[in-house]
Amino acid sequence: MSATMHCHPQRLAAQGPIRIDLCSCGQVHLSVGPTTIRLAPSVVRALGEALRTAIARLERTATPPLPLQ
Repeated sequence: MSATMHCHPQRLAAQGPIRIDLCSCGQVHLSVGPTTIRLAPSVVRALGEALRTAIARLERTATPPLPLQ
């Protein structure tokens, strides 16, 4: 991105501390609290699929999984 180009984000979704914006540069900005990562739309789609799988498995689990160490 050149120094003269400015991003103009458009809000796609927000839930609590999570914000998802589509930027005029074509990237998706995923913000969780103070942390923002920029992702290609194809990566966001893959992330969505992975999250759906994880949530489905989590909901089928009788007890929550142990934290990773």
